[in-house]
Amino acid sequence: MEKNVKKENIPWPLLVVLLVLLTVLSSGKKSAPNLAEQGGGTAYPLVVANYSPAEKYGEPWSGRTQTFEGPPSRAVVTTQTVAELLLRLGLADRIAGVCGVFDAVTEGLEDEFAKLNIITTSYASKELVVGANPDVVIGRGGLFADADWGCGTVDDLNDMGIKTFVLNASRPDATIDDLYRDIEELGAIFDVRENATAFIAETKAEFAAVTAKLADKPAKTYGWLWGGENGGVIIYAAGSEHFLNSTLERINLVNAFAGVSGDVSLEQVVLANPDILIYTVDDAPFFEELYANEALQSVNAIKNREIYVVTYNDFWGYGYQIFTGMEKLAGEVFGD
Repeated sequence: MEKNVKKENIPWPLLVVLLVLLTVLSSGKKSAPNLAEQGGGTAYPLVVANYSPAEKYGEPWSGRTQTFEGPPSRAVVTTQTVAELLLRLGLADRIAGVCGVFDAVTEGLEDEFAKLNIITTSYASKELVVGANPDVVIGRGGLFADADWGCGTVDDLNDMGIKTFVLNASRPDATIDDLYRDIEELGAIFDVRENATAFIAETKAEFAAVTAKLADKPAKTYGWLWGGENGGVIIYAAGSEHFLNSTLERINLVNAFAGVSGDVSLEQVVLANPDILIYTVDDAPFFEELYANEALQSVNAIKNREIYVVTYNDFWGYGYQIFTGMEKLAGEVFGD
């Protein structure tokens, strides 16, 4: 049998006190802002949902929240592509150091880039990165590692009071939208929202123009040529490179080896029969050896002599430079 519970009315003066108290308590709560909904300048402290990449390649990443009390003044970037992005956002004076300079600087940025502090043209160690006294380190996920070529883990850097921003576009399941998210979030972090909004609009227009030209073109399959010896062929399956694969699919280029795990065998190359091969180093003698390889004569890319050279930054920098690379590659492959 249920007990009868007497409901007492709360006295009016007490109710007023409770309502005031609840208002004060709720006003003190802080939650991570939705960057897309914020307008105008950045309100600090700014809380950004970011990541700590997995220690083993291919494993899920874990979340790491980064709180910025104000716009960073000393950013160290782990690759040239990120440095160029910050320059496009008008942040030349906030770049304390640059690593990973592999290709020619994007046209129009040469003078500004030449004034930057190049820590090393290769990938930098944690000691080199920390030695530049950064308040934030920005780069692709694979470089946030405790290794000679890594800038240190996210946790290590955070423990030293250094904020981190791991590019969303470098996540295993990233798409082109994650690139726009990177630009938006960096615009908020550095309080240059208007510059970021304008640049996103520019890149979206560039992407739309490239894809529109190729809408009616028949799809072609590709493989990433990673090297070779004595006419042999080494293919990187790149199945986990979702940002790259999903973006190239928008210009009707489909990874022939996306479903392959581990090393790609010669038999798999012949069976997949890619229409083209893409390489990041212009090595004509090496290509001639491949074209002459008897075991590869049935492969369309070899039979039709379709090996195309692209720059590393354009396709492996996880930045806006991919649009330039796509347009150039599409023009060579499809003849437009």
